[in-house]
Amino acid sequence: MADNKQIATDVLDAVGGKENVSKVIHCATRLRFNLVDDNVPVDEDVKAIKGVLGVMKQGGMYQVIIGPSVPEVYDELTKLGVGGGGSIDENLDDAPAKFEWTPKNVLDAVLNYLSGSVVPLVPVLMTAGLFKTLGAVFGPTFLNLVPADSPLVFLCDMMYNAGFYFMPILAGFTASQKLGANPYLGAMLGAALLEPSFAAFVGGETGLSFFGAQVPMPLFGYGQTLIPILLCIPVFAFLEKRINGVMPNAVRTVFGPFLTVLLMIPLELYILAPLGSMLGNGVASLFEIIGNSPLGFLAIAIFAATYPMLVLTGMHIGIMGIAIATSATSATTPCSSWLPRFRPSRPPVLVSLSPSR
Repeated sequence: MADNKQIATDVLDAVGGKENVSKVIHCATRLRFNLVDDNVPVDEDVKAIKGVLGVMKQGGMYQVIIGPSVPEVYDELTKLGVGGGGSIDENLDDAPAKFEWTPKNVLDAVLNYLSGSVVPLVPVLMTAGLFKTLGAVFGPTFLNLVPADSPLVFLCDMMYNAGFYFMPILAGFTASQKLGANPYLGAMLGAALLEPSFAAFVGGETGLSFFGAQVPMPLFGYGQTLIPILLCIPVFAFLEKRINGVMPNAVRTVFGPFLTVLLMIPLELYILAPLGSMLGNGVASLFEIIGNSPLGFLAIAIFAATYPMLVLTGMHIGIMGIAIATSATSATTPCSSWLPRFRPSRPPVLVSLSPSR
């Protein structure tokens, strides 16, 4: 079991000692500090403390995520001389209470959510896109230095797929972190969309049978998708906070996550993920129709008009990676045909993936 006294001592030291703490309160999962100087704590140092699950800055408070054992850690903090203000409900943050439902605020909140969810994925998107580009450049579509079935092309395609196919898992993690939910459960919800036995239904079955009743399910392939899981995570975060807020501490650690995911799975598979897939397919189809029409220039105009919003969310960098990979693989004539000086005089020697004799 965690040493609550040690956690309290380490956290207090990391936030600058009791001299830097005006007051501390707690909710169901977090210690919430009012600090004299908010610049003292180093987030990475606090996260590195054993027993700390994460940190947040919200409502003018420095929040340290502990989990179900937070009341015990809070008690140890007060014993160390920190002024305590007791407990509050999980959902009584100042910021949400003062939120005004205006179009501007709603748009800002959506963009903030998208930015916090997508920006951490930028290195993955760029790396995966560059791997695809590397394979295309050396492969038959460009320099033609290696055949299409070469180990180099195989490995580059593998890394591209690793980055893009499993996007629901990665986005489930980052989106959950952004909303203060359990990121590992968020990744689990993303993994559910890619689980092989579920993915098999896409090619054949029309639904799942519950207690003898066939329940029709909209079936889509969710590999390389982003919108479906981004629609699911806000609902997941809402359910998790509500369930953790009413469940007794003694059973919350085990049954809180289970009950949250149990309620979330039908919502995800039957409503939210299919809706996200339809939205994504609709946008893609719209651009395809416009691009293939005599008004194809409008597709460029629409993209240019929405580019500032893409920059705000960080999605423009991901699109650049996709564009690089697509451009590199769409060539019809290898560069080696017009750059003979780069063509090797004999087939290149490659290291085989199979064991040597």
